[in-house]
Amino acid sequence: MTESENAIEDLLRQSRRRPEPPPEVRQRVLAAVDHEWRRQKRKRRWPALALAASLAAIAVIGLMLLSAPGHFPVELAQTESLAIDGATYDKPQTLTIRPGSRVASGSISRFVGVGGVELRLYGDSEFTWHAADSVTLTRGALYIDTKGRSGYRVMTPIGLIEDIGTVFMVAIDGKDVEVAMREGTTRIHTAQGILTATGDREVGDVVRISAQAAITTTEPTSSTRWDWIHGAHPGYRETSVPLLLNAIANDLGRRLAYASPGVEASVQNLRIEGDISQLSPDEALRVVLATSGLTAVADGDHQLVIAFQSSANSQ
Repeated sequence: MTESENAIEDLLRQSRRRPEPPPEVRQRVLAAVDHEWRRQKRKRRWPALALAASLAAIAVIGLMLLSAPGHFPVELAQTESLAIDGATYDKPQTLTIRPGSRVASGSISRFVGVGGVELRLYGDSEFTWHAADSVTLTRGALYIDTKGRSGYRVMTPIGLIEDIGTVFMVAIDGKDVEVAMREGTTRIHTAQGILTATGDREVGDVVRISAQAAITTTEPTSSTRWDWIHGAHPGYRETSVPLLLNAIANDLGRRLAYASPGVEASVQNLRIEGDISQLSPDEALRVVLATSGLTAVADGDHQLVIAFQSSANSQ
């Protein structure tokens, strides 16, 4: 089976009998069916049995749409302390989430959702899941990497944040909300109107929104505000040094560059051995550089420039 087929099979195994819809929902559907019956009866175009069967189908579909639970699978990839609707979790596992589920973190935690969308939740944070691509953040901070997809929605006390293929963070600070961008674009719906925030992996907008105003500043995407996300990240399983360096640079909010074309050409065929999947970006970078005879030269706040150790020492 494919990975997606396994996820679907797991979801079906965990699914329960659909709950009965509330009385008011049932009444709305039955009223709609009765109206349709009377309308079609006046037209007298359908045979009675066909009409009855069609109206029965309308009733079933209507009740399914109004009462469907909309559960969806999510991988809890990393955590030490997390609660979902009061149930506690302290290790990775696959979960089935229902709309309305409340998530509270006691440690930095990471989820991987539908389409590979990644959520990292700061410790002492809380959000509610409405759908696979929609949450309400009520406390703390939430980092989201949509893997280039669009349409993820984060509701906050100040307004709605909609992503357009984005890596971004939403944080609640007292009565204010902050949206910080690493890559892509978001639309922020506030009482002051719709704002747009962007990031390009070097510089990103930071929008601070209160009930009275929205203030936008810019800062390097390598700023310390992002440091906490390294407490829960996918790890590094590549063995190719160029791929590793690129992944590490992305996690650090920097662009990868080389001191010269010669350095870049020499690095292309380098590989490392050993498991660095549990290391933080800074730790992994030190290991890759040390085992490859390379060094990283800081270029302001924006780039991670790779050079040979001998070249750097001679400068």
